[in-house]
Amino acid sequence: MPIRKANLKDVESVVLLWKEFMRENNSFKSKEVLKVDQFNNDASNLFRKFVINNIKSKNSVVLVAEEKSKIVGFIQAQIKDNLKVYKVKKIGHISDLFVKRNYRKRNMSSVLKNFAFKWFKSKKIKYVSLQTEIRNKLAHKIYEKWGFFEHNLTLYKKL
Repeated sequence: MPIRKANLKDVESVVLLWKEFMRENNSFKSKEVLKVDQFNNDASNLFRKFVINNIKSKNSVVLVAEEKSKIVGFIQAQIKDNLKVYKVKKIGHISDLFVKRNYRKRNMSSVLKNFAFKWFKSKKIKYVSLQTEIRNKLAHKIYEKWGFFEHNLTLYKKL
């Protein structure tokens, strides 16, 4: 299972995986959350631009996992400015991590995470954040095993 940096030729494969990721992710969302998190008609194009920017930027990395020359997983990681009131000035952020269902339980997400962490460390990043659906207990368990801890809870109210 080779892991490598994505290039511009990989963008469409990553977008297709993201669509699968979002369909699966929606299964964890309540009806109320789905009302807030509805994608607009241009979501795929916007995500495509996001991936391209992440591939080109020195402050982000897109890594892909391959099986028989087919991309079956990906991770996107960025370096973000922290709020100026805090001592920690830069935070690593994992915006996307997904492995196709048929390729899970092979440690692929851990390997992708390890490559991203190595990249963060090369950039002198000390802390990494990510977000996950509150009802996705399996993801929570994996992230806690990796050493992540809870920090914020975002609440919404319809007016």
